[in-house]
Amino acid sequence: MKNLFIIICFLFCIPAYSQTKQIKGYIIDSSVNKYLKGASVVILNRKDSIIVADTRCDQYGFFKFSNIKDDRRYFLFISHPAYASYSFNIDFNDYSKDGLNLGNINLKSTEILLKEVVVKSRLRDILIRGDTIQYQTAGIQLPPNATVEDLLKVLPGLQVDQNGRITAQGKKIKKVLVDGEEFFSDDPTFVTRNLRSEMVSKVQIYDKKSDADLFTGNENGEKDKVINLQLKDDKNNGLFGRVDVGVGPGDQRTQYNSQGMLNAFKNKRKASVYFMSNNTGQIGLASSEKSRLGVTNDLEKYDGKGLPEFTSIGLHFDNKWNKDRATINGDYYFTIFNISGYDSSFSQNNLSTGKISRNSNNIFNNENLSHKTNISFKHNIDSSSTISISTAGAISNNNSYQNYDAYDLNSSGNYLNITNIQSDHSNELRKYLFNILWQKKFKKSGRTISIALDNLFNNTNGKQNYLSKTAFYNGKLISDSSKILDLLKNQDNKSHNLMLGLTLTEKLSSSFYMIAGIKSAHDYINDSDLSSQSLSTGSSYDTQFSTIRTDKRISNTGSINLNYAKNKTRILLGGLAGVAVLDIYEKVKDLQLNQRFMIWKPSAKIEYALKEGTNFSLNFKGNSINPDFQQLFPYAFKNGQLVTFFDNPGLKNSFSNTYSLAYESFKRFTRAFTAIVANYTTIKNPISTGTTINNSGAYFIQHINMDGNVNNEVDITGFYSRPSTKLKTQFTVDVSLKGGNSVSLLNGVVNKLNYNLLSFGVLAAKNKSGKFDAQIGATAIFNSNNLKTSSQTLRNNYFTLLLRSSADIYFSKSMQLHSDAEYMQQGPNEIFPDNFNRLIWNVWISRSFLKNNQFAMKLVCNDLLNANAGFTRSASSTVFLESRFATIRRYFILTASWNFTRYKQIKK
Repeated sequence: MKNLFIIICFLFCIPAYSQTKQIKGYIIDSSVNKYLKGASVVILNRKDSIIVADTRCDQYGFFKFSNIKDDRRYFLFISHPAYASYSFNIDFNDYSKDGLNLGNINLKSTEILLKEVVVKSRLRDILIRGDTIQYQTAGIQLPPNATVEDLLKVLPGLQVDQNGRITAQGKKIKKVLVDGEEFFSDDPTFVTRNLRSEMVSKVQIYDKKSDADLFTGNENGEKDKVINLQLKDDKNNGLFGRVDVGVGPGDQRTQYNSQGMLNAFKNKRKASVYFMSNNTGQIGLASSEKSRLGVTNDLEKYDGKGLPEFTSIGLHFDNKWNKDRATINGDYYFTIFNISGYDSSFSQNNLSTGKISRNSNNIFNNENLSHKTNISFKHNIDSSSTISISTAGAISNNNSYQNYDAYDLNSSGNYLNITNIQSDHSNELRKYLFNILWQKKFKKSGRTISIALDNLFNNTNGKQNYLSKTAFYNGKLISDSSKILDLLKNQDNKSHNLMLGLTLTEKLSSSFYMIAGIKSAHDYINDSDLSSQSLSTGSSYDTQFSTIRTDKRISNTGSINLNYAKNKTRILLGGLAGVAVLDIYEKVKDLQLNQRFMIWKPSAKIEYALKEGTNFSLNFKGNSINPDFQQLFPYAFKNGQLVTFFDNPGLKNSFSNTYSLAYESFKRFTRAFTAIVANYTTIKNPISTGTTINNSGAYFIQHINMDGNVNNEVDITGFYSRPSTKLKTQFTVDVSLKGGNSVSLLNGVVNKLNYNLLSFGVLAAKNKSGKFDAQIGATAIFNSNNLKTSSQTLRNNYFTLLLRSSADIYFSKSMQLHSDAEYMQQGPNEIFPDNFNRLIWNVWISRSFLKNNQFAMKLVCNDLLNANAGFTRSASSTVFLESRFATIRRYFILTASWNFTRYKQIKK
């Protein structure tokens, strides 16, 4: 105890040995050799960039700091609006005992620097302006014709995976803007892979507010993490583009990849056209239009399953005029998409009395031809009012075919049924969207009014030939019965969605804002003819598989929110309440439902800026979850020989509560990024599925409220990134934990799935301009799924290891070698005993020719080891599933590329 006491006293006495000293000096204008008045001088702790002291020079250019501890290392930063900033490191060990007399420090005026070579200090590479992080790109050297994606890979705090997906400080980037405007919709990958890095002067990362929040100056809505590319003045006037043509042999078929893009930029006017055709899986674009039009399950989607072919043509135009008071932005897309392949899956449905295992094989082919367009126009009528008009439309023709074989086994391994389904489906989809928004500011600061009108029209016409053959065994050795279902299904659906909203804002004081609004929405007005004609009986329609009905949903809501903002604190409190009325009339069953549901969405948020670049927030959101039409009255045309859906007009609301915590920090001098985001969600009386499976393996499904039960989920993500100056390497660590439970009802027994997913990843990135660029990383994932019933507990736990690496070696300015590899190992578990291993290695080499490397040849090898195998594994509250499917494997492509530019000189 005596020794411990001495140690504690020694530790507390250590600070007493440090002394305080002074720092002083003079700031001089080097061009005229005169003392500079009013220059800002700041001392920062070099370890964590915290400001220790700051002052300004007096009329004689003199500054002085006293009582500065000499046991730390500091960073001195000097700035003046008319002069170039100056900074350097300070270490008291390098100076006299009396302190630091820095003498005369020279600053150069920016006027003089314009006539000389500008050398930017490390401090100016990254700037923080409010919640915006801005990277200067002037000092970054990349190979000729490098893309924006290549540029983003070398910026600290950003990660770009092999598919082009971008994360910033651990958050997914949803949009990449060009000079603040959307460019070819909001597909980040298309922008980053088709614009050149040499065009970009600044890369800005920030949380983009909604248009309404930007207009009112309040902060009441959701924000998306976006990147804005600010183009150089001399690169924003001219004609530039690229053409790629490539073809080569593959293990499954001849592979090809061709694309071209032509851009004509003139100041604020941008016009572009692109063409893309390939069978290598590169698809995309128009994601915002899909969302705005409500297009889901679109065939223009490739998740690695099957062999795709994709052709697309796109046009883009945006412009600003009349001193930026008028803005127009528009896109047009034409696409042809085809995907064919097969998948095999094994699933286990867990019952209280045993289990049912299903083995299935599916051969499929999907085709889609579509036209999509969108135009938005914004006009500032005067200094106080703005009108915005946007419209979008889509026409698509879809054709699909599948041949599905499956058999179910009971716990003893005996057949329950064997089935074959052949389906040939075609439909035409037409959608049209029209929105108008009028906003006005009054003379009183903070008082605004906004009126919004949204219209969405939808019309679908389709036909389906459906043939199902099933033999029922019921656990016996031979089939005891069989059925054939031969249907011609009609799918005609018309809908009109209409919404009218009014929003008022009022500044109650210098710190308080109020936002109030009312909204009336005719969410769905559907006329559906989903009738099925039995070809075997010749009847007009089969009532067991037909739905002819009208759905209406009218909701009226009011909201009020209070926004308090002062200094470093922002508090938001509010809520939305109302009533939704559902009216359904079903002609086939002669049933009518009129149901009312309460709408209640409380919310609260607290944000606090701890210091520059460091923010902390707490958030709460509540939401009443109304049952939708398909949960109340599922379409009968979805029924089959092994699946039957039942109505449940008595469904009630469930309610969710989400609690969130977020911490973000960026230290400019150490370039360290830290982010922690945690969410906890509960759903009371959740709407789930009640399923009954009979002895033949047939499913009878009804949506039900799991009264007295609660679904819970917690999701925590941590991210830290920082460069090592000694190793000149950027290190990133990310940790995530996701876990919870969900419930469902199976054969009258409550099934409860407890799931947990723990992930830990590290990444090291190192580059030397013009020499190499390398990344190596590893992610370990543990997935735990425990299914509990009243009589048993089933476990589906497995471990996954992902190793990723990529390297670019520049032998010269005209020759580059690239290699990237991903190794995945997924361990076995109690249900799936097989270990899954896969190593995908891609390599390419390129050589440039002609002046400015305008022409290039590239030899690409995808999946060099021919080891790519489609594989997925998942779990739900009733089913464990594993699938293996056809996917793109090894191929070689020789590509010729031509880059062309013609920039106009800007008169200065």
